[in-house]
Amino acid sequence: ELVSYEVGLKADWLDGRLRTNVSAFNYQYDNLQVQKVVGAAVQVLNAASAEIRGIEAEFKALPTDRIELGLDVSLLDSEYKDFSTSDPARAELGVIDLSGNQLSQAPDYTISASAQYTLPTTLGEFRFRAESRWVDDVFFSPFNVVETSQAANNKINFFVNYAHPDGRWTASAFVRNLTDEDTVASSQVSASLFAFPVLGALEPPRTFGVELGYSF
Repeated sequence: ELVSYEVGLKADWLDGRLRTNVSAFNYQYDNLQVQKVVGAAVQVLNAASAEIRGIEAEFKALPTDRIELGLDVSLLDSEYKDFSTSDPARAELGVIDLSGNQLSQAPDYTISASAQYTLPTTLGEFRFRAESRWVDDVFFSPFNVVETSQAANNKINFFVNYAHPDGRWTASAFVRNLTDEDTVASSQVSASLFAFPVLGALEPPRTFGVELGYSF
């Protein structure tokens, strides 16, 4: 059960050259479902109560007709308010009080910045775009242990997009994760049968390519 409170403002300023979307919210959960591995099975538990407070803001600016700047900011304060359970990988600790622990997949901050330059030519329109994204520490389990977490990181992407004058042909050359950061998408401590290995999935490494499109 979720009780949600949210207030926000969406507005355009300076004759549409600046757009701001800002919201503040509070989510109060009762019986929030969480998971842990017990033996060889994934067990679903209910955390008695949890809360997320946060602010999200989106800014888009057009300082000139050819330049577009963007900034997205998400700030979270999440915690389990009432939740106690045992950790199968640390059974000797017995029942652990997880009150105050950060919720899974809820980093304290996520910040994305972008800049785009549009170049019209007789051959078509070219758009040069750069993106950077910063994410704070992420935990993948309510136990908040470093073995199932991802440290704060930054990723950079570059794009060159092209549109033919007739509007049908498009092309895009891209490089994602330019600095080839190794980051974890998800992880968990697995079955005791195999001595509690940490299993998970990685996010894509540096990726580059070209995409072509045609509209019929």
